[in-house]
Amino acid sequence: GNGSYPETVTITAKGTAAAPIRFVGQSNLGFQTATWVGSNGGTTSGDHAFVLNGAQYVTVTGVAVSGNQESVLVENSQNVTVDQLAVLNALSTAPDVRVTGSSGVTVSRSTLEYGVELDSGTSGTTIVNDTIQNGPYINNVGQNPAVLATDATGTTIVNDTITPACGRGVDLEGASTGSTIE
Repeated sequence: GNGSYPETVTITAKGTAAAPIRFVGQSNLGFQTATWVGSNGGTTSGDHAFVLNGAQYVTVTGVAVSGNQESVLVENSQNVTVDQLAVLNALSTAPDVRVTGSSGVTVSRSTLEYGVELDSGTSGTTIVNDTIQNGPYINNVGQNPAVLATDATGTTIVNDTITPACGRGVDLEGASTGSTIE
């Protein structure tokens, strides 16, 4: 239910396609009535709201998140969905969602401030139906793009609203082959 949980939730569980694991927060993502996980947009209680490490077939949905680093870190995981997040990353200019060494990750129907970063070794990521405002100019030196994929193969970015603040919207770098932007 709604409430504030100033902590990092670490998920290492492995579901299956037939029996996925779901972490479901309050369905109304108004900032006053949401299920808050992480540093709650102003405290210093956690580096991440969620860390999914080695997780398989896991969905995190319907939560407001904040962290002093990436709010959601997905590493060495497969078939993970991050859905309907509202991000308030007041203490960080790191990407809201960072995916590293993972495959089959979906980021969907979320409202993000500092975007998504896909690191080398990531494949088959889908970013769909999100609103990414991409935060303010940082220290007068610019910012990362709303979506940054570096050596991340098979990335699909579709039907997102991206509003970069004086910067790049989407940046595919290195060997980010087989990617689609619509």
